Formats: sequence, structure tokens, C-alpha cells
Amino acid sequence: FECFKASKRTIPLVDAVRRDLIGDFQHGIDIGRTPLDTSMRYVRRGHLEVSDASALFYRSLWERSLKADLFGDIIFDKEVSMFGRDPIDAYANLFAK
Repeated sequence: FECFKASKRTIPLVDAVRRDLIGDFQHGIDIGRTPLDTSMRYVRRGHLEVSDASALFYRSLWERSLKADLFGDIIFDKEVSMFGRDPIDAYANLFAK
């Protein structure tokens, strides 16, 4: 639900910072850092608010530009598991004709 809500929200962020933060989110997932911890460097520098960082994180998951295990819990202040299997592939047989 958070992913869908965030997909509609306007996030005031320069494109270069947006790309860097999404890359840092991915790196954080890969090494076991929470998305909140990852975003704090950008928040402290005044690039965005925590709520905007959270929205960007969930939007990036929704848009599939950020890869994480969508079968596990996705909580902004908790570690997110690395990408395993794609839910679209896992459930494709349910939509086959």
C-alpha cells in the first residue's frame, strides 16, 4: 500500500540527487543498511525531508527501479532483504490463459 501511495506523491528533488539516493538505497539493501539510515545523509544535507525519502524509496520499489525481496517485510526503518525472485515471475502462472 505504501508503494502505491508514494507512486502518486510529488517529491521535490533534483534529478541527480534522486538518482544518487536510489543508488544508495540499492547499495544499502545489498549490505544490510536500513533505508532510513541510508537517507539520513541526504536529510542532514537539506536535500529532502525523511517523509520525502520514504516516499522515494517506496516509489522506486513500485516503479521497479529498486530491487528488493518483495516477499518479505518492506519497512523504511528496518533492513530490507536483497532481491530474490520476481513476484511477476512467481505468480505468472495465475494470469496465464
